[in-house]
Amino acid sequence: GAVEVMWNCLTTKDNGATRYISEDAVAVQYAADQSAASGTVKISGACVGTQTRSSRQQLLSVEKTLTLQGGWNNTFATLNRDLYPTLLDAANTGRVLYVADNQTVTMEGLRLTRGSSADGGAAYLAAGTNVTLTYSLVYNNSATAAGGGIFSVGSALTLNQSHIYSNTATTVGGGIYMSSGALSLSSSSVHGNRATTSTGGG
Repeated sequence: GAVEVMWNCLTTKDNGATRYISEDAVAVQYAADQSAASGTVKISGACVGTQTRSSRQQLLSVEKTLTLQGGWNNTFATLNRDLYPTLLDAANTGRVLYVADNQTVTMEGLRLTRGSSADGGAAYLAAGTNVTLTYSLVYNNSATAAGGGIFSVGSALTLNQSHIYSNTATTVGGGIYMSSGALSLSSSSVHGNRATTSTGGG
């Protein structure tokens, strides 16, 4: 099989002309902040850890319309999701992703893991968001309340060839918890998740 090659966290907002690198995940947040609205942030390697923003602890807070694309090599010349897996790993110190109200976010070729929060271990999708995951994995995340994988507040969530598994919530929605909104799955799965004290493991 293919040999997985991993390195530190690298990002670019301009197709590699400017590259940001960090030993933790700071390069992801920095590129997202520097990107223009409706831009594309390309991510390479393993991005591990969280930071605080507006009293929230997460690896990445997205406050604009944005595309996040993983699976790149370290020069951003080659896209191969199998050979160059891109890891967004919160290291159980906060959630992986927070998407602010009314933003549209597309995620491609990303692995969201080891997120931990009250609601939405991997991702918290605020009201009015439109979020699409393509060729992505959400696994080994946990919530002390609802949505071990994803917590959605009135958002539109689309999964394309993506899989949500092995996530845990203490109360409800081990894989996905949606208080309202719409969920669409295409060639995707939500399986092997657990809600420990209530229903809806997923």
